[in-house]
Amino acid sequence: MNIILTIAQSVYQKVIKSKILYVIVVFCLFAIAYSTLYSAVTAGEETKLMKDIGLAGIAVAAMLISIMVGSTAIPTEIESRTIQTLISKPVRKHEFILGQFLGAVYVALLSIAIMAIGFIIILAIKTHALNLVMFKPLILICFEAIILVAVSVLFSTFCSSMVSSILAIVVYIAGHLSYQIPFLVEKAGNVVTKFAGLLLYYTLPNFQYFNVKAPAAHGIYVPWGLIFGVILYGAIYTAIMLLVSVAIFKNKDFA
Repeated sequence: MNIILTIAQSVYQKVIKSKILYVIVVFCLFAIAYSTLYSAVTAGEETKLMKDIGLAGIAVAAMLISIMVGSTAIPTEIESRTIQTLISKPVRKHEFILGQFLGAVYVALLSIAIMAIGFIIILAIKTHALNLVMFKPLILICFEAIILVAVSVLFSTFCSSMVSSILAIVVYIAGHLSYQIPFLVEKAGNVVTKFAGLLLYYTLPNFQYFNVKAPAAHGIYVPWGLIFGVILYGAIYTAIMLLVSVAIFKNKDFA
């Protein structure tokens, strides 16, 4: 466990020096703050607009950071040849994968926490109230980010950082549209097409499960049972991605 945490800390120390990370976080906070000015022209809807823009901005920023960190961690080690030194030491390949994953997750969650705190403070100043209901969509944004890190790490075990990033973005977009696949499959007359569609549906992460931003922004109650169910789904999907990543990485030779 100490080895995994050491690798995770190394990932954090490398990524935290990246200026792009700070640019994304600052830009997101600036967009949230700017929405308070724009909201003045939409009488009666200013709070909803702020919440929509704030949550959407944090979700997009979290996606970019998760993919950026998850897709570059392993390829960077391979390209710099430091992975050979790590593997030659008493570091097992699954420990290396888990360490890279945890380090990337820590960076992603820390970034989300900074943006979320800024968002809550700006919202509290505007509304003169502490909007605790916003924590539900923020929690799911965190778990969506964790899945994206796991997916990015998986792709990075057999692709370059650029290709891994592109594939992860495709999965992100497809994951938000995957809920439509069952409806399309019902209209397909071909058995093979139906099978392929359902296989794709169950393979892709269904990110619509994590999308409770609109209900929360409009004051619609989101039950905790739903939140915990989505968290469980996210944990299972992440575990599967990590198992596949370890299986692929174990067969790679870095001699």
